[in-house]
Amino acid sequence: MTLSSKTYIFRSREQADFALKHMADLRIGFGVDATTPLSFVTSKWELWGDGRNVVSSIQRRILIAQLLSLQSDIPATAGSVDVISSFVQRISGTVELANALNCIEEFDASNCAVLRLIQDYLKALHNFNLIEPAEAASIMSAMSIPVSVEIESQFDLPVAVERFFHIERAMVETLQSNTYVSETKFLFATPTGSSAIFSSLVELIDAVILDGCEDILIFAKNPKVLFEQITPFVRNLKASVTLETSALLSDTQFGRALLAVRAIQENDGMALEHAVDFAYSKWSGIASIQASKLDTNFRSNRLTDIEYIEQVLCSTSCSYEIFTDLIKGKLLNDEAIEKLQSVIQAASGIRQVDKTAEIAALRQYCEILEQLHSLTGNISDAASLLGNASVSIRNVVQIDDGSPISLVIRDMQAMNAAASNSFDAVIVADASEDAIDLSSKDNCLAALEMQLGFPPRLSASDEAKYSFVTALLAAKSHFACIIPKRNADGKAAYPSFVVEDLLSQLTGKPVDVNQVYDAILAIDPSNIVFGEDDFVLSVGKCLQKPHNIIKMEQPQRGHLRTFNLIDFLKTENSAITQMPILSPSAIEKYVHCPYSWFIDCRIAPSGIDEGFGALEMGTFVHEVMAEFYARGKEAGYARAELMDNCDGLLDEVFEQVLSRQFQRCLGRRFVPLGVAETIEVKRLQSQLHFFVNLLKDLPQAYIPEALEMSIDADERLVYAGAILNGRIDRVDVDENGNFVIFDYKGSIAGHALGNCEQGLDSSYLIPQKTQALIYAQAYKKTYPDLKCAAALYLSYRAQKVSDLMAGAYDPSLYNADKYASKSSRVCNMADVLDNVETSIKTQIENLVAGDISISPDSKNICEHCSFVGCEGVH
Repeated sequence: MTLSSKTYIFRSREQADFALKHMADLRIGFGVDATTPLSFVTSKWELWGDGRNVVSSIQRRILIAQLLSLQSDIPATAGSVDVISSFVQRISGTVELANALNCIEEFDASNCAVLRLIQDYLKALHNFNLIEPAEAASIMSAMSIPVSVEIESQFDLPVAVERFFHIERAMVETLQSNTYVSETKFLFATPTGSSAIFSSLVELIDAVILDGCEDILIFAKNPKVLFEQITPFVRNLKASVTLETSALLSDTQFGRALLAVRAIQENDGMALEHAVDFAYSKWSGIASIQASKLDTNFRSNRLTDIEYIEQVLCSTSCSYEIFTDLIKGKLLNDEAIEKLQSVIQAASGIRQVDKTAEIAALRQYCEILEQLHSLTGNISDAASLLGNASVSIRNVVQIDDGSPISLVIRDMQAMNAAASNSFDAVIVADASEDAIDLSSKDNCLAALEMQLGFPPRLSASDEAKYSFVTALLAAKSHFACIIPKRNADGKAAYPSFVVEDLLSQLTGKPVDVNQVYDAILAIDPSNIVFGEDDFVLSVGKCLQKPHNIIKMEQPQRGHLRTFNLIDFLKTENSAITQMPILSPSAIEKYVHCPYSWFIDCRIAPSGIDEGFGALEMGTFVHEVMAEFYARGKEAGYARAELMDNCDGLLDEVFEQVLSRQFQRCLGRRFVPLGVAETIEVKRLQSQLHFFVNLLKDLPQAYIPEALEMSIDADERLVYAGAILNGRIDRVDVDENGNFVIFDYKGSIAGHALGNCEQGLDSSYLIPQKTQALIYAQAYKKTYPDLKCAAALYLSYRAQKVSDLMAGAYDPSLYNADKYASKSSRVCNMADVLDNVETSIKTQIENLVAGDISISPDSKNICEHCSFVGCEGVH
C-alpha cells in the first residue's frame, strides 16, 4: 500500500477502520482516509451534488412497496420488494437503464411492468429530493471532481459505481500463491460427524493459544448456538467472547409477533392460529402456562371470533395494544418503547443474546416507521416491509478483564468483511460444502439485466473464493479449518472446493476430493480427529464428571410396576372390594386390548380443538332421533316415522337441534362453519330422511319404549364385575314383553355377532362389538320379566334396506332377515348374553388386578388405537 493524500476504498467498514488504525499506529495517517465505496460516493455527493440526499435501503424499500401496492401487474409481496430493490440499486444511473426507460413498450409484458415501476420509483425519488447512490456516482463521473482513490478490495457493486471507480469485472480468480503469508501455520480438524465439531473447535482453540495467539476469530454456521456452547469453556480460560452476527427482522420473535398481530387485524381466516402464536411470543408478556390456557380457550370453541380474540388478548397481554399501534403505523413514544423493552427483558426462557436481538429488532422497526412517516405520511401497514431487513446483534461476555485472550464469533457470510492481519488466528468452524454458501445470487430479473446489456453478477463460487481468501488473510499467524465427514443428518459431507484450492497451493499439486485427507495429514500431522462415539469428547471439555449414578430399572410397556391401577379408576368403594365403574364402550376396548384401553381411556390423549367429525355428528344424530320420536309420541304416534308429516317433523326437529348447538357452552356439540361443513350438514339431513323411511319397514309389533335411557353408577347395575355407566340409544318393546336394543351408528361394518353357538368354556370368543350386548343384558337385569329378542346396531348412513342393521337377533322373536344381511341369527339371546358376560368377567378381573398388557386380538383394534408405533400391532 503506497500511502499519500488519497482515499483507500475497502469492501467493508471493518477493513477501512482497521486500515485507519494501522496507519495511525505508523504515524502516516495524516491527510489519508479509508472508507467503503458507497460511503465514499455519499460523502462526495454531499459536497459536490445538487442538494438531493442519497436514498437509504429502508427508504428504497418503502417507496417500492408503496408503488407495488398501487399496481396489479406485479404481486405486492415482501419478496417483490426485495427483488426490485436489489435490481434498482444495481442498475440505477446507467445509460442502459435510461435507454430502456425511453422504449418500455418494446419489452414483453412482465419486463414492461417492472420498468414502468422503476420509472415511477425514480420520479418518486425526485419528488422526495432523493437520489440513488449509483446515479449520484454516474453524475459525478461526468464532473471533473478532484478525487484520488486506491481500490484495496474486490467488490460486487452497482454498475454505475463500478464505472465511477473504474473497477474491472474480472475481480476474483482462483487462489494465487501469494494469497497467504508464507509464515502462516495451518491447522485442520476432521471430526467424524457434526456433533464432534465443537470438541474439535475446542482443541483448535487450545492449540493456537498454546502457540501464543490471543485474538481469535471464529466463523460459524450458527454463531448464536456456538456462543452459548463456548461460554462455559471460555470461563475456564478466563477470556472474553464476543458474538457479532445479524438476523432477519422477520425471523425474530418481534417480527413474528408483528406479523401475527397484522394477520389478526386483517382477519385472514386464521386469526385463531395467529392469536396463539402471539400469546406464546415472549413479546406478549403472557406467561407460558397462561398462553397454554388461552390456546385451549380459543381452540376448544369453534365459535371463537375475531372480536373475542382481540378482547382476550387486550385483557391478558400488556403489549397487544402497542403492537396494534405499530401495525397501524403509529410512532411510539418513549414510554411505549420502554414498556415493550421491559416486557422482553423480564421474559423468562429466552437467552440474553436473544434479548439483545429482540430489542435491536424493535429499534429497527421504529426506524422503519419513522422513515415511513417522513416519506409517505400515511402508510398503515409497515409490517409488509419486514422482508429481508436485518438487525445487528453484538453480545460480549467478559469473564476476566485482565485476560489477554479474546474470541470473536461471526457468521460464515461475514468472511468477506474481515480486515487483513487483524487477528492472531482465524478458525473456520465448518469448511464443508454444506457450510460454504454457493447459492446463486441471480433472481427472476437476471434475464432482464442481461437483456439490458449489464454484465453478470459475481458468481457464487467466485464470491466464496474471495470470502475464503479474505478470512485467510485476516490471520496474522494461524489459520484453521474444521472439515466434518458427516453432516447433521448423518449423510456423508465433503470438503468445500475452496479447501481443495487451498490444499493445492500448500502442497504444490492439484488436490481433489479423494486426496483431501492425505493432503491435510501432510500439512498438519497433528490433525485432530474426533469420533462421535465418545460422548464426553463430543459434547466438549466443559462436561462435568458425574458425582453419583442412579441405576433405573428398564421400563416395560404394558406393565404397571409401582401403581395400583384400581386406585386410579372410578370405583364404588365398599368394605369388601373396589368395583370399577365402566361404560360398555370402555369394556369393549379393554376386552380386545388392555393397553389400547389404558392409552385411550386412562391416559386419554386428545387434541384441544373442538371437532367437527364422526363423534360430534353421532352425538347430534342421537339427539335428533330421540327428539324426533319424543315429538311423535306427543302427537299420538308411538312410531314417529309412520306419521303423515314425518318428513316435515324431521326437518323441524333437525333445524331446532342444530340451532341449539350454537347456544351451548363448550362440549360435544355439532357446530358447522363455512360452506363445506354446511354442505355436509345438508347431506346428513338428507341421509336421515332416507334412514327414517327405511325404519318404516321394521316389525310393526315393536314400538319405542325408551329413548336415550341413562344408566347411572348410582343405580349400581353390576355387569361382569363392574358397575355400568352409560346410555342406551333406544329400546323397542312388543306386547309380549320382548325387547330389542338399538344402538345408532354411522357405520356398522364388522358389527355382526359372529359364532354364537359356542358353550361356556374358556375358548368362547368375545365378539368384536359388545356394546349392544352389554346394554341388552343391563336392560334385562333392570326388567327381568322382559325377554331380549335382539341387540342391533342401526346405521343412519345405510344406502339400502339389507344394510340397515347388524348385530344378533332371535328370528323367532324379531325377524330381521330383511334388514340385517350381515347379522347373526341366534336361537336363544339370553344364553348369548350370559355367555358374553361370563367371558368378559374374566377380563374385568384382569383389569382390577392391573393388567394393561399389549395384546390386541384383531387388526381393527390396532387401526383405531391412539398409540402409534406399538410393538404389539396385530
